[in-house]
Amino acid sequence: MQLRIKNSFIPWSFPEIVAKEEGFFADEGIDVTFYALDPKDVEPGNKVKWYGGLVDEGKVDAYNCCAWAALDRLSDGGKNRIVGATSSMNYAFSIFVPPDSKIRQVTDLADKEILVNLRTGSHYCNLR
Repeated sequence: MQLRIKNSFIPWSFPEIVAKEEGFFADEGIDVTFYALDPKDVEPGNKVKWYGGLVDEGKVDAYNCCAWAALDRLSDGGKNRIVGATSSMNYAFSIFVPPDSKIRQVTDLADKEILVNLRTGSHYCNLR
């Protein structure tokens, strides 16, 4: 069986990348390939519709998305399905700092200015 997955890279596609590297897909008879945006292409503004278009155009069989995007996509009808969902996937999100940084945990960010990409939603919320 062939399965084409949209590669959203680390951290979003981390579980699929590791599963392929460890041979878990192959053990189940699944040949996984990753689809990535060509570097010369411009990333679209409406990613939700674009992701769905990748499926409609036959470029991918599956892609990762946040809960909002999944519900938006499902509301369009058609043959779209959520095939796996777990809140533990959100644990893959990280904040990276230089090795010599004094920031080691989320509480070290108190009173510090940080930047969050547009449309990241609440993925970076952390309550302590």
